Amino acid sequence: IRGSDNAATARNSLMERLDFTEIQAQAILDMRLQRLTGLEREKLDSEMAQLIMDIERYRSILGSPIILDSVVKDELMEVRRQYSDKRRTDIENSAEEVSEEDLIPEEEIVVALSRDGYIRRMPLQDYRVQSRGGKGVKGVSTKAEDEIALLTITNTHRTLYLFTSKGRVFGIKGYILPEPKTGKGKLVGTIVTLDKDERVVAIKDSNLDGAKYVFFVTCKGTAKRLPVEELDGLTRAGRRVLTLAPDDNIARVRVTGGKDELLLTTSMGQTLRVAEEEFRPLGRQAQGVRGMKLDDGDCVVGCDVVTEGRQVFFISDFGIGKRTNYSEFTQHHRAGYGVRAMKLSDKTGKLVGAWGVADDQEIVVISGKGRMVRINTNEISSLSRTATGYKVVRLDEGDSVADVSIVRTDEEVELD
Repeated sequence: IRGSDNAATARNSLMERLDFTEIQAQAILDMRLQRLTGLEREKLDSEMAQLIMDIERYRSILGSPIILDSVVKDELMEVRRQYSDKRRTDIENSAEEVSEEDLIPEEEIVVALSRDGYIRRMPLQDYRVQSRGGKGVKGVSTKAEDEIALLTITNTHRTLYLFTSKGRVFGIKGYILPEPKTGKGKLVGTIVTLDKDERVVAIKDSNLDGAKYVFFVTCKGTAKRLPVEELDGLTRAGRRVLTLAPDDNIARVRVTGGKDELLLTTSMGQTLRVAEEEFRPLGRQAQGVRGMKLDDGDCVVGCDVVTEGRQVFFISDFGIGKRTNYSEFTQHHRAGYGVRAMKLSDKTGKLVGAWGVADDQEIVVISGKGRMVRINTNEISSLSRTATGYKVVRLDEGDSVADVSIVRTDEEVELD
């Protein structure tokens, strides 16, 4: 070692002269000089003898199943002696289940139902705010004869209540609705079972916190107040909530707190303000009572809950609209004709409906040909109940307003 020029030469010399392996030669080079004394040599001899004994012992264990079983038993007994304290964890056989809903992102969506019965959903963020009279974003692709009937803003994880023209209601999750990039969506009759002459006339979000009743009004002016508990546990199987006359259909559905005032509006521009308490609560099978008298050819198109600090927004077939203070409408008893709410003409068309709005809210207007426009309520004129109004949304020739939904500025939902 001393005569070698470097460590590599010394290692090779040891391997050649003493027939060491490379590992053995390197181990000798790595040893400190003190380990070359006689005492250290005795320690190495003793360690070697012990290793030889261990090797023989392990070979005897591996070569005899009886000895192997005995060793395993002794070692397990030692483990039990050291760790035989009381269990600190619970062992359960069942694994946590993951539902389909857990895997679906939660997001705000727009649900649109066409007059031809096609339903689809779209992300709410796809729609930009338009100034008054803007043409908006093309949000729905429809056939010329397939006009949009309903528009609702909701959440993918919440349940939607689908109220039908024949007094039934179904419960479905928002995420089960189709979200096509183009096209009309899916026939609602393939999602819930409808009779031949039955159609969906209202879509409501199930987030009814604080509400005590669901208020129905039919096209012919019949009204009914139903406790919200009657909707608990709704599924796609559906249930009947209102018994109708053969020639009548549900027009509007609202939720109320028990002591609210309601504003009933007709297509010919009449409005009746009435206390909710004038309609006694009824069971699911009941037919309802007279809510409002109508002239021949007239029908109910609006039902709004009167809210302090808000106004009522009216819009006609051809996009003429206005805001009017609730104070312009005095309260009357149910079954009356009401008062004039908006001056109509051939240029305005009939009223589409009436909705309660506050300052700085956004109104989503959807036309029959699928045109969507978001407008801030501050851009809509506040006028008296006898005034006609101004152009709120600019429509293409042959198009008309189909529905409206109200969105708060924080993007929470205020359903129609």
